[in-house]
This record gives sequence, C-alpha cells and structure tokens, in this order.
Amino acid sequence: MKRNVRLTFHLILTGLIICSILSCKKHSTSTDYAPKPDPAILGLWSHYFKLNSITVKYYLRFKNSGKFDAAYSEDSLDLVTDYGSFSTNGNEIVMIDADNAPNSVCKSMKGIYTYSFQGNTMILTTVSDTCYTRSYSTPGLWTKN
Repeated sequence: MKRNVRLTFHLILTGLIICSILSCKKHSTSTDYAPKPDPAILGLWSHYFKLNSITVKYYLRFKNSGKFDAAYSEDSLDLVTDYGSFSTNGNEIVMIDADNAPNSVCKSMKGIYTYSFQGNTMILTTVSDTCYTRSYSTPGLWTKN
C-alpha cells in the first residue's frame, strides 16, 4: 500500500513538473517573441518637401532595433535633428519621438502612417500625427539611399 501511494505521489509530482515546464515555455516573456520591424522599411531613406519657398531634403533611417533617426541636411545624416522609436504592423508604421531628442518639437508624440512600395520608392501617408512638424515633413515619396 505504501509503495502504491509513493508511486502515485511520484507520478503526480512528475506530471506537475512537466506541466510547469511546458507552461513556462508557452508563456515565455523572452524578447525572441517581440515583433521585429518590417525588413523592407529598414535603412536610410530621403525625400524632398517644400517649406514655404524652400525645398528641404529630409532623411530618415530606420534601424532593426526599432529606433529611427532623422535629419535635415545636405549630406545624409550629418546633422541628426531627431530620433525615437518605431514599430510596424502590416502596412502601418508608428513613430514616437524620444523625450531626450535635443532638437525635437515632437517629444513623446505619436505619428501613425501607412507605407507602400513602388520599386525602390516608399510612399508614406499620414493616418494621424499629433506633431505638426512631422506630419508636414514626413508624408510623400521616399528614395532608399
């Protein structure tokens, strides 16, 4: 009788351990499961927009880390004016400027855009953006550099 009780106890304990291990794997909080940005959007992009009567070249660089930086400059990213984080979901990109971006007027503000591609051109279209400056300079045709 004692032997049957011990055997039953060991079987139950073994079952609980196996269930616990399987449960932990299923509900892991590992960063392996964190969404990665769409690879097509990664890299350095540029486009022109009008600011009053001046044509401005604007650069955006999307990194695999989910970070971006931006610059208004003649020579690529010589003068980074802004940076923050972004995420993609389907054909939508969400950009949020960093709180500590020194030249940003959009600190912590969220911009949502759709994106599509035609060859090496990306088209960004505003869905909503709480930052006027970004909403003015970001939509349009972007060329991959």
